Amino acid sequence: MGPGVALTATPVTQPEAVPAAPQPQRPGVLLHPRGWRHGPRIEAFRAHGRGWVLPTNGRSAPVAPAGRRSQRLPRVAPRVSPPPVPVAPASTCAVVECDPLTAIHWAAARWGASEPTLVAVANCESSLNPQAYNASSGSSGLFQFLPPTYWAYARLAGETRSYWVASGAANVAAWMFAHGFAHQWMCA
Repeated sequence: MGPGVALTATPVTQPEAVPAAPQPQRPGVLLHPRGWRHGPRIEAFRAHGRGWVLPTNGRSAPVAPAGRRSQRLPRVAPRVSPPPVPVAPASTCAVVECDPLTAIHWAAARWGASEPTLVAVANCESSLNPQAYNASSGSSGLFQFLPPTYWAYARLAGETRSYWVASGAANVAAWMFAHGFAHQWMCA
């Protein structure tokens, strides 16, 4: 645009609201001002007239007068989850050496840690081999503990067995997971 050209602004208005065309009322049908049908309670209220009353006991559903059958569905007991099935941990893992999966199951049940997570970490760290050893870092056992780390947490967990024993390593790892020390593993 060049100099000297005048711009004029014209206001933009919204189109005038056009009133809705009157809708013919059908008998027994109550329509919303926009033409929507109301829900079944309004339809039931209109069908039965004002004979339905709201009870005074706090419920909001209309109650049919005596002699009329209620349209409500029968009450159903609330859904309750089944109680957890108790799994008895192998008591022998506390005393005798167990295979890695049984040791992890026992330790997870003892400390309330997640068994699938413990199995995944042990599988990632040592392929479930309690004799695994990393020569470059010195990590050893089922959960690849460094010896000073293992013995520090084993003392807190009350474990006296070595990290080479699957039950001992699983016990210490489960204690650590249950007490918020899962961040110590790269696989966790």
